[in-house]
Amino acid sequence: MPKYFAPIFLVGGLFAMGLAAGLAANAADSGKQFEKISIASGQEHEACAALSAAEKLRYGFTASAPLNFNLHYHADNKVYYPVPAHQTAATKDIFTSTSPQTYCLMWTNTTAQAVELNLEYEKLSDKQ
Repeated sequence: MPKYFAPIFLVGGLFAMGLAAGLAANAADSGKQFEKISIASGQEHEACAALSAAEKLRYGFTASAPLNFNLHYHADNKVYYPVPAHQTAATKDIFTSTSPQTYCLMWTNTTAQAVELNLEYEKLSDKQ
């Protein structure tokens, strides 16, 4: 391969990685999102979405064992919990924001084993 092709591939690869990161950062803005992950013992996982006031977030998940779950946001150097932490292995709900914030769904594995988490979430339009 000629030497001048290598920089083109490198730049193209970096562009693709940046594009993928940007798409992941705005995932909740682009429709229904699905995640299937394994959370190790003592670890946590978050999925966040920026919501405007009165915007809705539909979410649901199942886990192979109960996880400590909450929905929270950060403001004024504090953490607020519209959905307080509780142990559960499954739930489905629709959250309506009270103010424009980045809200995070969070799971913490307090068990001794890894827990499999299947998650879906999406912002809802006014028509849904």
